[in-house]
Amino acid sequence: MEPKDLKIQAVKDAKCKLILDAANKVFCEKGIWNARMEDIAAVAGFSKPSLYNYYADKESIVISLAMREFEQLGEPISLVASQELPFIESIDKIYRIILKHLADKFSLFLDIDDYIKIAVANLNSENQSELKKQFFNAINKSKEAYSMIIKRGRKNGEIASPIPDDVLSQMLIVISHSVQMKWKMQGKADDVATATEQLIEFIKNGFSITTGKKQTTL
Repeated sequence: MEPKDLKIQAVKDAKCKLILDAANKVFCEKGIWNARMEDIAAVAGFSKPSLYNYYADKESIVISLAMREFEQLGEPISLVASQELPFIESIDKIYRIILKHLADKFSLFLDIDDYIKIAVANLNSENQSELKKQFFNAINKSKEAYSMIIKRGRKNGEIASPIPDDVLSQMLIVISHSVQMKWKMQGKADDVATATEQLIEFIKNGFSITTGKKQTTL
């Protein structure tokens, strides 16, 4: 990319960040369902028409914001996965990262889980299709981290479950997601440490994990 193009892209990226920061503020205050493009434009310091130069609609903003959240989580999760830690310790660290992030931004996550399903389904243009692809790539990075940890756990004799690795990876994601659903239904986040301990205890009983004691198998 030419220096001129790099400068143009840098300006665009900075403005997109400004818009997403504004959207995050508006979504937390009004909720995603009630937020309007003009609300986001006003907080970002844009006119509503100029906002459409960067995002086609609110769905695109929601997807981009969710993708940014996944990317912010992805780095520390990948770091944990790359370390030679016992299986349970790795999952414990990852769940604490995820649940703390969720608790810290709870007002945003109250709406985003339901809205994201509709938003993804409505991305139909060529540019939006690329955004959808990027979104799912961001999600898949967490699956890759879980897969790495599971493979290492099997190699080290920590996991005895006959369930295929790809299924175990999905189960680990669903298990942590269940906490998000519980918090959403009760309208508040619980203590992260306690929630993590409960999840880890469940995994120990269901995944056939050895932690210095006799190994059991599903």
